[in-house]
Amino acid sequence: MSLGIGRHVSGIADPFNGHIDAFRRYDRAHDRYLVSNINGEMLAVDDNGFISRLAADGTGELKWIESGKDGVTLNAPKGMAIADGNIYVADIDHLRIFDAETGEPVDAIQITGAKFLNALAIASDGTIYVTDTGTENRPGAIYAVQQDGKVGPIAEGERLGRPNCIAIDRDGNLIVVTYGSDKVLTLSKGGSLLSATILRDGQLDGLALQEDGSTLLSSWKGEDIIRLSPDARAAEVVVTGIRTPAAFEVDEARGQIVVPLVEENRVVVAPLG
Repeated sequence: MSLGIGRHVSGIADPFNGHIDAFRRYDRAHDRYLVSNINGEMLAVDDNGFISRLAADGTGELKWIESGKDGVTLNAPKGMAIADGNIYVADIDHLRIFDAETGEPVDAIQITGAKFLNALAIASDGTIYVTDTGTENRPGAIYAVQQDGKVGPIAEGERLGRPNCIAIDRDGNLIVVTYGSDKVLTLSKGGSLLSATILRDGQLDGLALQEDGSTLLSSWKGEDIIRLSPDARAAEVVVTGIRTPAAFEVDEARGQIVVPLVEENRVVVAPLG
């Protein structure tokens, strides 16, 4: 079954029928893409979210992990990470965990105080860092889920600019893009602000760290994907003309970027060049 993958950024892709495709993750172990689908409002506790799995050619299973079936609960799933045979999913105020082979639910961790869990990154010591993007009236936060079960914020407030995607660099620091500003933040694992890079366009969403030290970012305001140089002094547009580009995935083996367009309910593929 075709799940609406456009082969070029200017190509036409079939919509996901209003599901709102939010986040894409490449599963290297299975050579497949996982796609979280909100299937409603961003923050609605409506128990109808789902996760798709599909091959690079766009064929696959639309509702592989579906809320309400086989003990699954998913309200508005967004960011995902894969580690130790599990899929970790940010879902409003819960971190939900599924078996990567079967899709069966493994665990669910409530993050008290969270309102808009959005993206996550897993450190080498197993700590899971999750962003809470917050709302226009409520500042966001970054939470740490420790291996010993402790859960709590490491940073919060206006200074975070409504944090969106998050990644961990070679030094173990947290790289965070902000939806509420035009800044890319570097924080320590403890949440201290180390540096901030200001870009031309804001409403930043997606983030991918590259082997050469550069950083790829997606901007809703600019409707593009930007490459930030390793020293953060130069930025260039590498993909343009994409409306509401969410958290994307870089498929290095195929030399392409796979980008969900949230408000268009479709996914586009652009060459990475």
